[in-house]
Amino acid sequence: RERARERQRRAHTALGYPSWGGYFETEFGQSTRHGYRLLDAGKALEAVTSDPRVTQVPNERQARELAPLLDKPAELREAWSEVVGLHLEPIAATAVRCHPSDSPHPHGDGT
Repeated sequence: RERARERQRRAHTALGYPSWGGYFETEFGQSTRHGYRLLDAGKALEAVTSDPRVTQVPNERQARELAPLLDKPAELREAWSEVVGLHLEPIAATAVRCHPSDSPHPHGDGT
């Protein structure tokens, strides 16, 4: 698994891009900043789903709200579990954002 991640980290160089940001902007037509937000959301999703008890998986927008807790995976999983437990209807990203967290958004704009 770690080998696959390492290959993914270097994929942009194999495609001739000097940086991951340049690759993302060119191939996907979106800003590097947005690309990193998506990567953080993926890491948050991975942290949530690493718990076999998880029955509801966050969508990309919800996962982005969990990203400030990436350096505290247990708190991240606990926050998601609490949000899921509080909401019987579909969960809006704002409900995840409103969950208590002392961590600021890593990209400064809350998105």
